Amino acid sequence: MPFERDKLKSKGYLKIIEELRKELAGGRYQPGDKLPSEKELCSHFCVSRSSVREALAALTYAGIIAARCGSGYYIIGNSSSMITNEAVYCSAKLVIEIDKTWNIAAIKHLLAAGVDGVIVRIDDDEQWTKQIRAIRQAANDLNVHIPLLIEITLMDNDTGETLRLAVKANADAIIVRSCCSPQAIITVRRTVEEEGNPTAIFAWIDSLEGNEVLLRAADGIIIDNTLLSSVAEDSLSLLLHQGMTLSKLMYLAAHPPEPGTNSTALANMPEILGLDGLLLQPGSPNPNHLISYIPVLRKALNAGEKQHPERRERHPCKVIASPLANALCATAIQAVSLAKAAALVIPTENGYTSRLLSKFRPSVPLLTVTSCTRTARQLKLSRGVCPLLAQRTFHQDELLEEAIRTAVRANAIQEGDIIVGVTSSSDIANATNSVTLSVVGDMILRAQGIGSSIISGRVAIIKSLYNMKKNVTDKIVVIAATDASHIKLIEQAAALIVEEGGLSSHAAIACLALGKPVIVGAIDATDLLLEDEQVTLDISRGMVYRGWINLG
Repeated sequence: MPFERDKLKSKGYLKIIEELRKELAGGRYQPGDKLPSEKELCSHFCVSRSSVREALAALTYAGIIAARCGSGYYIIGNSSSMITNEAVYCSAKLVIEIDKTWNIAAIKHLLAAGVDGVIVRIDDDEQWTKQIRAIRQAANDLNVHIPLLIEITLMDNDTGETLRLAVKANADAIIVRSCCSPQAIITVRRTVEEEGNPTAIFAWIDSLEGNEVLLRAADGIIIDNTLLSSVAEDSLSLLLHQGMTLSKLMYLAAHPPEPGTNSTALANMPEILGLDGLLLQPGSPNPNHLISYIPVLRKALNAGEKQHPERRERHPCKVIASPLANALCATAIQAVSLAKAAALVIPTENGYTSRLLSKFRPSVPLLTVTSCTRTARQLKLSRGVCPLLAQRTFHQDELLEEAIRTAVRANAIQEGDIIVGVTSSSDIANATNSVTLSVVGDMILRAQGIGSSIISGRVAIIKSLYNMKKNVTDKIVVIAATDASHIKLIEQAAALIVEEGGLSSHAAIACLALGKPVIVGAIDATDLLLEDEQVTLDISRGMVYRGWINLG
């Protein structure tokens, strides 16, 4: 039913925002759903188009919706089907060059097969503009965020028209080929900065000499597969070492093997050379072979990572970043190893820390949560990074909590998983630089624990003398306070949760003497917990979780 105009007249677009948020919270719109058009919203709310546009702009800034060029406004989020096991555990990336003859249907099949990025080459004809439209339409149809890379060739006598076309295409990255000198990369970067687009710049490497300055100027490099057999191993190792040290994205460009041939050799290259992924160039205009080959290649990549886990953890001798950022990353990697964590969770706006962590080659996925769709697309090019979209969080103390909730909703982590959260001021202004160890679960309360064990069991609530007759053997007793009359009860219980706080309380002293784990200072525990409810206690951290949680 349309809204009455006088209900919206006083506050205008603010009322529209409030009603749209209620509809989002009520489940009318799911992540990835498209909002009605501006005309339909005007009719529904009985307001002018300017009020609707102000409301949409505010919701976009808040990170609740995102505009897609030529398509409309969509709800930001990740459907549970977006994160598959293969997408999470296959850390090496696959980028495909699109043939100019492929239509939207063929591109959709490629994206659905597990492509992490697509490349369009700018040439003399105008087909490349149609390719870009086809790619964006296919991504919209599948509700996926795929990075678009544009490949250009800069010659010595280039007038700059090709570069301007590439920048105006609003791509996520530009690949520069031919006569690829540091000056050419600097020219591209200057043009990109003038347009105000945070576009990554890749240099196509066709020679292994004099690349140190080129590496510093570019954001990444693409190594032609033909170089592997034509250059000395020492020269290649030096280039790869420099790229790793400078935290650059590194890809190997190759043609897919012929049907029926072994793909293991190509699949092992990212692991052997320490690359971020593979760039596949189609050998023929027929996309069917590539569509069928991508799943096979992904399985081979997964197998290679599992067979050589020792190659996953790489510790560069030097990473070009601040000492604080390096220390933060090193601490996070060590925490993952010691805690046997299931994932790293990083809230970010620009993806800086995730790219640095990627160079340490962690053995767990990097779940990077952002409200910026461009950042999410660009992060798909970094090895091991699984970007997730979330609504913008304005409270600094909720950054990591919202990131964890987003990862859970996307089925990237599950209850009971241990995760390492990383927040950095380099990613989010005024954020605290910290590494946090968390357990994914429905935490009921947190207080002060005495002991170091993990206890799971049923709850027995003691509120009166009548409840003292309960059988509390091997149960978790929840009580307001204890005294001498509760000693027998303490001896029978598996653990205690006590509302009275302090290390000098009777419960704390008695449990220490009897060797019983206890959580004290659990305010309102007798009201928050239910009789016979299954809970898990992390005594050392003073946390109580609902249900059975595997805390190791």
